Amino acid sequence: MTIVPKAPAALVSRRRISWPKRLCFTLVCLCLLTGFVELVCYIGLKWITYATVAQVRHNREMDADYESEKLDYAREVNHPYVGWTRNPGFHSPELFEGREFQPNDFGLVDEGSPIRKRSPDKIIVAVAGGSVSWQMTASGEGAFLRELRRQPRFQGKQVELVRLAVSGFKQPQQLMLLTFLLSLGAEFDVLVNIDGYNETALHPVENALGGVFPPYPRAWRARLSDTINLQDLQTKAALLSSIARRRARSKWYRQLPFQDSATINFLWLSLHHRYLQQEVEWNMKVLAAQLERPGYQVLGPKQTFRDDAEMFDYLVEYWAQCSRQMRLLCQANSIQYYHVLPPNQYLAGSKPQMTEQEKTVAFLESKYSATATRAYPLLVKKGQELRNEGLKFYDLTQLFSAVDEPTYIDNFCHYNVAGNALFAAAVAKILGTP
Repeated sequence: MTIVPKAPAALVSRRRISWPKRLCFTLVCLCLLTGFVELVCYIGLKWITYATVAQVRHNREMDADYESEKLDYAREVNHPYVGWTRNPGFHSPELFEGREFQPNDFGLVDEGSPIRKRSPDKIIVAVAGGSVSWQMTASGEGAFLRELRRQPRFQGKQVELVRLAVSGFKQPQQLMLLTFLLSLGAEFDVLVNIDGYNETALHPVENALGGVFPPYPRAWRARLSDTINLQDLQTKAALLSSIARRRARSKWYRQLPFQDSATINFLWLSLHHRYLQQEVEWNMKVLAAQLERPGYQVLGPKQTFRDDAEMFDYLVEYWAQCSRQMRLLCQANSIQYYHVLPPNQYLAGSKPQMTEQEKTVAFLESKYSATATRAYPLLVKKGQELRNEGLKFYDLTQLFSAVDEPTYIDNFCHYNVAGNALFAAAVAKILGTP
């Protein structure tokens, strides 16, 4: 008689685990996995954007609410005196770091009219320039005003901040805007102009490709859409299609549950960046599509250079000449004028302690980074010449040189919240000098 050994009790009990227990075990594993994925995506969001889940969700909602048939160009309109401004009729507000800004009637992204009047109890501080300047007044507004109020000349005074900066502006747009507003009766006590990057990094990559006069506003050929040929229209149609797909995808994500999930928002952001990169490529094709020489209203006066060195010398000198004219205009209107050159990561030695994490965000080999690398030493040198002439020029390119924490948020020229706060405080201290 053969005796069959019994299975160990542990094996018997393992085989007889009830289905409710198995279900509970599976659910626990799914919850742990979900929590792990949420944590990884949350860290990913902070790593890539330094933003909260709520801020990313707000950006997603804004993208879904845009009218998909509108090109981004609809956000900007041509202007008879300053080239172009933001479009007050484009009803989706400017979104930056969780705050919404709607362009005013003058196409400036600011609250209220830029036409201000002086009074003994207040100091009107106007800030001109491009996106670096505007973002400093938006993200760093608190640090800027706190530091201003510490300066003796501002104590006991009401400070009115007027944003004259527009993302993408380059000289002479700041000069022309100041002239236009003064002609309308605007009064300022202090004007600080923060520029340099756009004036030297944009033209070689954009207008120069089409033979457009260097002082003309950026992407001038694309802005004059009535003069663009059929090939350009086809390229714009492809760009429009990409924008429509991106916004349709944002609307699709809105239908999903758990809208505050880090995973949902991380997946949206990853796909969103792919679409945006594709749209950048289409925008560049819009700029370069027309091969034949267009008319004068697109190109302006003919300007040729022997080589790149001569072109950069021209751009830097023109930048300086516009600042000189702004200073003279301010002197004639009893406005104290300051000129600031902001930090840029492509200036060698300006931030030697940059972490590998920040490098993945702030450094990218591109035509824009190449022009910034070449131009910034020239801007520093020319700025010293302006200071020697008596102009209140301040070189802040070394502001982040001893800062270990991340300060840059992209691979162009922009700062994160901490960087904007440091920059705003430094500019405010400068304005405290008479």
